[in-house]
Amino acid sequence: MSEENIEKEIQAKNLNAPRLTPALIDATVKEKTFHVFGDTCLTVCCLTLANGFTVTGESACASPENFNAEIGEKIAFEQARNKVWMLEGYLLKQNIFHTSGEMSFGMAIEAAKRGCKVGRIGWNGSGMFAYIVPAAKYKAQTSVMMDMAFDNDLIPYREYWALFTAQKDVATWSPSGSDSLANDWVIVK
Repeated sequence: MSEENIEKEIQAKNLNAPRLTPALIDATVKEKTFHVFGDTCLTVCCLTLANGFTVTGESACASPENFNAEIGEKIAFEQARNKVWMLEGYLLKQNIFHTSGEMSFGMAIEAAKRGCKVGRIGWNGSGMFAYIVPAAKYKAQTSVMMDMAFDNDLIPYREYWALFTAQKDVATWSPSGSDSLANDWVIVK
């Protein structure tokens, strides 16, 4: 069954949960290049994806007399494109998992270290999330710190947790014992 026929059947059966489509896979591919190595029958297709990541596919024939560049490129392209399906499938599943409320605090920490906003389904406040503020230097804002001798009047701050609160402001935050043991963490979009 062709990819187009499978897609039509999926649509006819109204299977609308998050999923990949051929169009989405094709839109992920930014560039494709082909290379045949010297006097061999080996064709390699390199797909450059929208984010710059590259994926390769290969094609080779046993008998040099059967080598055809056009057929080799088609086979190598399909092999590379199938790898894109796998990568995008993993990414989609990971995104579904991160919004399912099944993450531990350890997983939430790793996500926050990558720059994600994290929150708990069990938190009472609407729209709350925690994030990590990276280490940086800031101009002194209080007389206590203005009296200190720092380079160019900038104070070095270590990275720290911040919480966007239900009151729509930001506070420093430390996880409670319940937060650190909970498994209802999600990545907040």
